[in-house]
Amino acid sequence: MFGIEFPELVVILLLALILFGPQKLPEIAQSLAQMVRKFKAASADLQSALPSLSELSQPESLPAAYQDQVCPHCHQHLSHDFTFCPACGHRLKEDPNHQQALAS
Repeated sequence: MFGIEFPELVVILLLALILFGPQKLPEIAQSLAQMVRKFKAASADLQSALPSLSELSQPESLPAAYQDQVCPHCHQHLSHDFTFCPACGHRLKEDPNHQQALAS
């Protein structure tokens, strides 16, 4: 449990007993248990709300417009009308105006 073994747990419990006293320990334990329950519930809600990574990485789940082209540098799925990859900045196709400017 979090890398804490039994002797360390006993020391922590004894320190808590000394610091808070026997009357406050049940209240503190109850509050701690409520926080853990709320955290677990929020974590479960978040996991159920977010799609899994395997669902996101499937090309068939992407819109058709984004299946046209893949960046050769970062493998990001892109629309066919991109000149530069928005993820990594890699040039995807040559700009005809740029070629004319270089030629003259």
